[in-house]
Amino acid sequence: MPFTDTIPIMTALKARMSALKWTPPVDGAIEEPLFDRVEFYNTPDILQGFAELRIFKKRICLIIPSNDNYENERSGPSLITRLERTIILLISDRDFGNRQHASTGDKNNPSVLEMNRLVINDVIGKNLGFLGCLVQPKSAGEVTITGQARDDSAGRLAWSIELGVLAGELITSTRK
Repeated sequence: MPFTDTIPIMTALKARMSALKWTPPVDGAIEEPLFDRVEFYNTPDILQGFAELRIFKKRICLIIPSNDNYENERSGPSLITRLERTIILLISDRDFGNRQHASTGDKNNPSVLEMNRLVINDVIGKNLGFLGCLVQPKSAGEVTITGQARDDSAGRLAWSIELGVLAGELITSTRK
């Protein structure tokens, strides 16, 4: 089976992230999109990404390809190669008035912690529609924004979720 390419994996993740919903904890609140904007990006520098993509929305998800990890196993004249693609989801919430609400949430903000929970629950163990694929969460944590960049980010907090996506295996042989 050939490996699943990175762009189709990212496209499937974008569709899932765009479809995620959140219900504010207010009586009579209706479900709303978890992310105001979901985009592809090429580096885990979240502030640079927001500036280059001209993103000013509150809740954001950037999908970033990271690296490919190959695991090889030799069996007689055959080589079995398994591929795990690493994809980073940089998510962010913003509260202009109280940065803490971007971290822990309130009636208007789900918080980066809740966004992390919803994302992980949505993708863990999924095949994204591709035979031989499997999404595995690897790590997650706060992205530290310091100095002038922190002041310029106006209440924004960011969280990084690293996903390992098993993207298939390939069996080759030294026999002709």
